[in-house]
Amino acid sequence: MDIKYRLYPYPVLASFNDDYNSSKFHVNAECVLDGFDICINYSVELENDQIRELIAKGKACIVFHLESARTGYREARETDKLNGKIVIKDSVLNGDLSFCPFIIAKENIPGYFNNDFNEDYTEPFNFEKGYLIAIGNQMVWPITKNNIDLLNSSSPFKIGLNPDETISNMVVDFESQPKIRILLSAKDLSCYINMKNTPELKSILNSAVVVPALMYVLSELKQCEDMETAFGSLSWYLSIKESYLKNFKKDITVDLANENVFELAQKMLKTPINDAFEDLTTLGGHGDDEEDDDNEI
Repeated sequence: MDIKYRLYPYPVLASFNDDYNSSKFHVNAECVLDGFDICINYSVELENDQIRELIAKGKACIVFHLESARTGYREARETDKLNGKIVIKDSVLNGDLSFCPFIIAKENIPGYFNNDFNEDYTEPFNFEKGYLIAIGNQMVWPITKNNIDLLNSSSPFKIGLNPDETISNMVVDFESQPKIRILLSAKDLSCYINMKNTPELKSILNSAVVVPALMYVLSELKQCEDMETAFGSLSWYLSIKESYLKNFKKDITVDLANENVFELAQKMLKTPINDAFEDLTTLGGHGDDEEDDDNEI
């Protein structure tokens, strides 16, 4: 969607007209890659007390229209916050991402008059629900995806049988190993093999097996004083290091200390837990109409 410089039958706050005398609606935004997510960090400059009051009372809202023409992605995000973040899965984007900010009426606003109207406007207006109150500055960002998927054919993980039959729990072995070895009991491995080629179960299996394994490895790396010396020659470490650099624009030897490994492991594996819940719903899960007050299990 492109913002059109057009005339409206009522006053609209915009940079391309003079319907308001000294008011301002401008959005500062940056588009950054965060793993397999595209994040838009925004800050709204809104210089008009009466419009700000409409938003505060829920009569109006800020809307960000997002569109990627090449993929057919189109979405409107509504907020009453002047500062925030919008997160979009990179899988729905390709080519340019268009970002258009607006302020719209959420309900009918009869007899609206703004003290900063141009002197040509002397009478109040009846704003209907959906009317544009303000139009901001459009931005377009090229989306270039060169992510490294740790779950692809060159994955640093290898799932196999634990030779110790006395151990029933999952074991993660990575020290001095070319790949992160996830060892399962014979029973668990048999179940995994039977299910791994079922598309609807892939994200569920990754959430149950690979995510905790990566969390454990990241936790160990985080505590390591010199991870380059300890693991620099191992292929699994090089894969994780490269993924961290390309997907997050960060150096694992410097920045890992400040990361939440629970969140990071999910992001590095394309957030399979979110997909797992969707797949479980498809496979037969359902939500109760009545929820527990504390949402306890």
